[in-house]
Amino acid sequence: MKEQRMAEAQRWDAQIVDVDEEEIDNGPVVTVKFTASFAEARKLARLMLERGDDLIVEVRRADAWKSEDDLPLPEDAAIKAAHPVRSDRHDLYAEAMRLVGARYSKHGLVALVNWLLHRIEAGK
Repeated sequence: MKEQRMAEAQRWDAQIVDVDEEEIDNGPVVTVKFTASFAEARKLARLMLERGDDLIVEVRRADAWKSEDDLPLPEDAAIKAAHPVRSDRHDLYAEAMRLVGARYSKHGLVALVNWLLHRIEAGK
């Protein structure tokens, strides 16, 4: 079925990254992942529906749209391990929430992380 959906999508060329189909209570939901921005993808989806293409029911954000900021970090495993559910250090998590809550901008968060890295370096 996926091959058929992708064949239907071929006329949209490079705009479409992937087509997934899943079954829910109301019937099948077709998810089309676009290379365009979310707003442009919604416009394309509306156009496809208006043209009568039986291709799309729902548009979701695709992983391909993630920015470089969303790429995996080498520290991801350590970050997950430090979560209070795994580490049982709720006090540190509460302190992190307090510190981050005081920094609303990306610049403020970068300054906070920089400060933490300096503390880690000083402790070595």
